[in-house]
Amino acid sequence: MAGMLTTLSTNPVLEAIQDGIYTLDAGGRVTYLNAAAERLLGISREAALGRPFQEVVPRPDGADAWEALLGVLEDREPRQYLESYASGGLPRHLAVHASPLDGEGVLVQFRDATSELETREQYARLLEAIRDGFVAVDSAWGIVYVNRAAGQLGVT
Repeated sequence: MAGMLTTLSTNPVLEAIQDGIYTLDAGGRVTYLNAAAERLLGISREAALGRPFQEVVPRPDGADAWEALLGVLEDREPRQYLESYASGGLPRHLAVHASPLDGEGVLVQFRDATSELETREQYARLLEAIRDGFVAVDSAWGIVYVNRAAGQLGVT
């Protein structure tokens, strides 16, 4: 694993990526943290490497996103989830994708999704404020959204 740490810590491609990236070994210990992860999570690489992620990665609010990450370690199936933070100088929302690595361990890629979620909430409020019924459908004509006015008209 030490060779992996050396290789990853000097990889200019991973360091240039704007998304945060960290890797965990099979025991959940941090084996790599890129510069964006340091910035987004507010933790230093030196303080994180070799330690269990629960000791160094800030704990999300609400539903336990850590359970999803532990699930990837256990069942080796990728997961996407949202982490939310109320305080601590972190982004309010992080979109996370955790994938098992060949062999053992997990790669966690994440980005600040705060502005995207705030924009989505603004559009939802706008659609709910429309007095006319509004229905959105997907490419197969399946209903994916019904505003309150359409719901009152019996559209489901």
